[in-house]
Amino acid sequence: MSIITIQQTDKSNFLCKRFAAETSQMFDRPEHARAIAARVPLENLFRVLEMFQSRNFVDETRKGILALESTAGQDGEDPQDELWHKDIESAVANSIHKIYGASASEKEATVELQSALRWLATDSQLDNRDQIITRAKQFFSHLSQAL
Repeated sequence: MSIITIQQTDKSNFLCKRFAAETSQMFDRPEHARAIAARVPLENLFRVLEMFQSRNFVDETRKGILALESTAGQDGEDPQDELWHKDIESAVANSIHKIYGASASEKEATVELQSALRWLATDSQLDNRDQIITRAKQFFSHLSQAL
């Protein structure tokens, strides 16, 4: 007999880990990053960096009529749902400090990382490309390991 749970588990950490690992490998083969399938990890990591920079890890949670769900019997939100981002936020901060140094500006690091993701997706102009790409590859590899 199988036992299954009706509780949905949050897969955010797993997905972020997977996307970071895939992205770190894309820096070795940037032509693969321009494929349509590569947009998913690149766009999601770009968004994670945006949320980290603004400290805005809030999801829209529609309940009741707006989501066509019944609200009867709901005692409230699961406390775990509110904390889905804590491990990701911590891993991003630790990875920035590990790769960019403890005194590095998180804002400057996230802007640089987003520039590296843009370069991967579009082959756009990037000043100091080799240095930025090396750090970005190390960052995403470390992020994957930290999760």
